[in-house]
Amino acid sequence: MNRYSAQSFIRNVTMKLALILNPNSRYNKRHPESIARYCNLGGSRVDLFRTESADDVTVVAQKIKDKDVSFIGISGGDGTIHQVLTHVIQVYGSTLIPPVILLGDGTMNNIAHSLGIKMKGFPCLKRFLRNMEEEKLTIRERSTIKIEDRYCFLFGCGVITNFLNEAYTGRKGYLRNLEVLQRTLNDIIASAIFGRKESKLLKPLRGKLICDGMNIPLQHLRFVLAGTVEEVGMGFRPLYMADEKKNHFHLIATDLGPYEVLFRLCMAGAGMGSLIHNPHFYNRVTAEMLIRSPDRFDYTMDGDIYTADKDLYIESGPSIRFVIV
Repeated sequence: MNRYSAQSFIRNVTMKLALILNPNSRYNKRHPESIARYCNLGGSRVDLFRTESADDVTVVAQKIKDKDVSFIGISGGDGTIHQVLTHVIQVYGSTLIPPVILLGDGTMNNIAHSLGIKMKGFPCLKRFLRNMEEEKLTIRERSTIKIEDRYCFLFGCGVITNFLNEAYTGRKGYLRNLEVLQRTLNDIIASAIFGRKESKLLKPLRGKLICDGMNIPLQHLRFVLAGTVEEVGMGFRPLYMADEKKNHFHLIATDLGPYEVLFRLCMAGAGMGSLIHNPHFYNRVTAEMLIRSPDRFDYTMDGDIYTADKDLYIESGPSIRFVIV
């Protein structure tokens, strides 16, 4: 983490924040007055952009680049951050992207929490503006993960997408996640102790994994998780090497049984990942990987679900500077 004067970004120019707001985020739905409060608080220092679709984000990203703003703000959770930064990176190209402030007000806020951003919504923006006025800002940089022309900070497939597909059935939210998590744990106990057939939630992905040109000796892909942020939900932080090496990401992949996977993930989440030594539990930092499967399969980027046509190439993407509030 580094501390910079805001003047290191822009000198002799009035600093301005372009705030991209997802009106469908959990916070903004619960606090519809937040949009007006954002406008009133920021005044001339804040340009507010509401986005209802991916096409809106592309247009907004171009406007932001044309305005040459000092900072980009994102109101929404991980999915919104994924969509916004994907379009911003595409529009900016090789041009340096302004530092990003996350308001941490979505359904999933793993990126913000991993960066140490605990405040949400209006209070978060208020503190940022005060820090900006005092020209004293803390910046943390994180690499992205690139898949085709999209960018994220968390990638997963196998049991992870099984879980998300189930969690997204019906009303999304923390309680629904807990409900599906309880079902998953029950299925793990039933298969491990009572020998029951593994449920749909525990079904592995048929496929092979190649990392940095090396074939990983796994029979299938039960669980694949990669990220450049530590937290994956509900305070669980198994990706403890996420920020260890620039232009790399922490990868966990295994073909172990569900109970063994859970045990080792708990070890990793408790900060004991370095004690895990098992050839069937691949746990290290990598710059690229290729998943080869005979089937189409789902994967997630920051909580959004996509479908791969058998082969999928994942690599390190450009770094983003975040303002820590």
